[in-house]
Amino acid sequence: MRKGFRNSVLKGAALSVALMLALPAAGCAGKADNVTTVAQAEGVTSSDVAEQTKVTTEATSDKAQETMQATTTEVETTAAPAAPVAITLDGVKEHHYISDSYCYIESEKYILFVDKDIDLPGDFVVTLDAIVDALEEELGLSSMPEDYYYAGMDDNSIYYDGFDPWENMEPGKKIPILLLADRNAIGRTSGAAGSEMFLSMLALTADDLWKPESPLAQSGWEKPDYIDYSEIAHEMTHVITSRNCTVSKILTEGVADHMMYVVVDKLANQYPSIAETKEKVYRFDFIIPEVVNAETAERIFLEDFHDQAHGDRGAEYVIGRYLCEYLRERFGREFYRTYNDIIKAKHLDYSYGTYKVENAQALVDGMKEAFGEDIFTEFGNWCVEKDVLQHVYVSE
Repeated sequence: MRKGFRNSVLKGAALSVALMLALPAAGCAGKADNVTTVAQAEGVTSSDVAEQTKVTTEATSDKAQETMQATTTEVETTAAPAAPVAITLDGVKEHHYISDSYCYIESEKYILFVDKDIDLPGDFVVTLDAIVDALEEELGLSSMPEDYYYAGMDDNSIYYDGFDPWENMEPGKKIPILLLADRNAIGRTSGAAGSEMFLSMLALTADDLWKPESPLAQSGWEKPDYIDYSEIAHEMTHVITSRNCTVSKILTEGVADHMMYVVVDKLANQYPSIAETKEKVYRFDFIIPEVVNAETAERIFLEDFHDQAHGDRGAEYVIGRYLCEYLRERFGREFYRTYNDIIKAKHLDYSYGTYKVENAQALVDGMKEAFGEDIFTEFGNWCVEKDVLQHVYVSE
């Protein structure tokens, strides 16, 4: 019976909105009182005013009706939704807030921009705060570095039928996190960069979008009974690492996949919703086009899957994750910060999805500078010893 439920802590915000909506009526009443006072001050009697009002009303009533009819359609099509309202959650997992308008939640390190028809459990912000803090600690990096260029939010009208409800919002250094409802079942997925983070998750979709006639229901999808906080940790890792230094596909996706498991394992005993994620999320390996060993590891890292067909996508995730597991096992959790600082000093203009031979070689050289000349050979031997990245899928 969660549908339509509102936490008691939201009553203050609702009351503020109600008071704001009442203001125009009060303003109109004040204007009418002023008109009457002016008429009386000029010596016009009440009967004169009444007669003039009657004549004027009769003469203009038809015109007024025509004007109202002509402008009603324009108002309905051009009026923008109400400005987003700040809300809070009460921290109780079993309580839910179902958004029926645009709203936002501001935390210490991020702002949640909440779409309509989003179902937020009461502990969502508490859990997300813990994830951000844990990622900063494990990565050794700040989510709001001083030297990152904060350009503000992009135009996000593409997600809201041509209207951007957040165009007047200024997040500053805080991470903008957009929670998007996939109303038309177009298959939206989550993603992130240094500037913004997007979460489109079926578990966060309000029940109203699952009515029999809705695209989501007709698509045959099912709403999960839990939120996958490992997915959120993956995307948040992208934000933090991208704000500090841009590295290869293998490391970008690898550290995100690695950290999502590290954070879930670290926080599961303290946060019930993360414990639920740990229990229900299945860990799996993507397919790889060739085995990783002492002879292939450096070349694979150098090529960085820049020329792979889309059907092979996924190898960078699993190879990068095992590389990060190896580096953590051997060099401790500070391994990523060590590499980050070396690559950052090189001032590379490498960006995800853009391959340049000279930049790719600099990323390889950075690995050797940070972890030793034999790092790729040793990683390849580790893969063989652990029997990981040794099984290639061959399509028919």
